[in-house]
Amino acid sequence: MKLTYDTLLHVICMTTSIKDAIQLTATCRILYHEGAKFALKKPIRILNGDQLASFLQFLLAEDLSRCRYLRQLELWDSYAEAEDVQVLVKTLPLLTNIENLRLASAEELLKGFPALVPPFAALTSLQYLHISAAKEVTCGLLSALRSPLVSLQVDFLSDDDVKMWDVLDEDQWSQYHPTKLLANFAATLEELHCMAWYTNQEDAWPTTVYPKMRKLAIELHDFPLRIDPFIRAFPNLTDLYVATEYHGEVYSVDIDVSHNRNVAHQLGAVNASGAWPHLECFHGRLFDLYALGLTCHISRVDILSPLEGQRHTVMLERMLHYVKPLHLKLEGITGAMLGDADRGFISMLLHASAADLVNLDVCISFREDDREKDLTGTMEDLFSALGRLPLKFLKLRFHTHHLDPTPPTPSKIKRQMCAQRGLPEPPDPIPAPLTRAELSLKALDMDALVTRMAESLTGLEAARVTMPRFPRRGGDMFEKRIVKGTSPVPGREQWRSWTPGKNDFVWSGA
Repeated sequence: MKLTYDTLLHVICMTTSIKDAIQLTATCRILYHEGAKFALKKPIRILNGDQLASFLQFLLAEDLSRCRYLRQLELWDSYAEAEDVQVLVKTLPLLTNIENLRLASAEELLKGFPALVPPFAALTSLQYLHISAAKEVTCGLLSALRSPLVSLQVDFLSDDDVKMWDVLDEDQWSQYHPTKLLANFAATLEELHCMAWYTNQEDAWPTTVYPKMRKLAIELHDFPLRIDPFIRAFPNLTDLYVATEYHGEVYSVDIDVSHNRNVAHQLGAVNASGAWPHLECFHGRLFDLYALGLTCHISRVDILSPLEGQRHTVMLERMLHYVKPLHLKLEGITGAMLGDADRGFISMLLHASAADLVNLDVCISFREDDREKDLTGTMEDLFSALGRLPLKFLKLRFHTHHLDPTPPTPSKIKRQMCAQRGLPEPPDPIPAPLTRAELSLKALDMDALVTRMAESLTGLEAARVTMPRFPRRGGDMFEKRIVKGTSPVPGREQWRSWTPGKNDFVWSGA
């Protein structure tokens, strides 16, 4: 059967490999011309010098007519031949419709071939730009670029382990603050993702306003982190994602310094920046939210880190006082943080700061220090507090495996190592007696607790409560689902409405 040209063009359009698409265009005269248009709508990823040479040969065929069809280009390697780079320099002005550009190892590429900077800066059709391993030369490109960028992602992670900030004098930092460096895109920029872009200037006073800026991500920053320049420059921000360098959740006095300064910058009587009137979403760890000291209402708060201890309790209570969320997700809190009606998380649920909660997703982990507690009162207080909220959606998960003092079962690898060494196979551990906490949970009528709570929640549409009870010793899994409305309990996608670096809108290839 002979395939029609329309079918073959559709095959080119649907194939995921640009290499296969280009090969298909060489099969006949019509596909050589028309197929190239479809092939160049796909993301073009250049990983080495050989690929650059062959791609430029393909792109410059047909009297340079193909150049206007290129939409997305990714350059990943800086070890190209100088003559091929010269061809690229001459080709860039012909890319009149390119929208998406990614430069990996950007500083090495631009510093090695400085002739690339002017034609890159002269591009006027870019909307989406992703730059990796930026330094001074790359910042020069950003400062000179005149494209109407909608989305920008920049990281200052270095290929040689020396970041730009390591060699700059402190008085030079202010000129590289994103609110100043990106002023050319103020009228169009909607999304900004900063990674390892340090901004700890004492005198950051942006004068440019970015009216369309909606989504900001700050990753791998250190403390203190000043938020007031971003409030001044991005007054209409809706989504904020923060992940600082404090991966281990280790407390530092800089966190308190950052919090106090940011609160003062927003609420102070002199030179205050004011606060954002409202944010739709915050995604990040509690340390980061606390360090930012945000004093505005935030509709959706997604805390990604596990919480434990008195310090986290104080931070969470203080931030809920300010943000008063409608939707709150806590990736994990310990049983010790629950407290009761007078302290801890349960008391927060009874406070005015939680009075508007309509969606709550919490994972509660009972730990070793809970083993000798009678958890009956804690559980009753928790469900009683939940029943007083205006909840429409509730997802409540309990982790109880740490309540079991039984030693872990020997792993398969440990058994294999013993066999290889001629040692006896390690025996399975003898199950320990149920702890006081486990006995209290075993005796607890969870179904009645959840039912009574659901009856109190007159606006409830959906709920799911799960709790494994001594799972390693033959216990059961309690699970109760309640569906009163037409909507299910929100899943991961509803919580992560915008994931920096993974947004299909940013790298659509359209």
